[in-house]
Amino acid sequence: MAGIALLVLAALSAEHTVVGLLGPRRPDRLAYLWWMQNLVTGELAPLHVAWQAIAAAGLVALGALDGDVGRVGAALLVASWLGLLVLVRRQLRAAPVLDRSLREAIGAAPVPLPPSVGRVHVRSLLRPLTPDERG
Repeated sequence: MAGIALLVLAALSAEHTVVGLLGPRRPDRLAYLWWMQNLVTGELAPLHVAWQAIAAAGLVALGALDGDVGRVGAALLVASWLGLLVLVRRQLRAAPVLDRSLREAIGAAPVPLPPSVGRVHVRSLLRPLTPDERG
């Protein structure tokens, strides 16, 4: 049973990752739902890796890797995590592009990015929507 649960977790995770990697798609009626799912996955990719790892560890402790179904789920989950890391890499590469675009749009005065860009703190994973106390 734990193997099936791991496979279901992996399939859902992989679907979210594919949506995040591909971006919005047509038809227009489904584009909004696709975009919402992409927003949640793309913006919170490190959080997705963290909660999926915790859930997978619990399922492995319950014996999810005892059968072939669980091993397939584990392999699919690892592939999903690699896709999520690609999303994080894309986000980190976007900072210089944004800075250059802002310089072109508003002039030579640089717009400094916060010093925490590029670093992931455990606190931000546990409370992703809480603003930074430093303002």
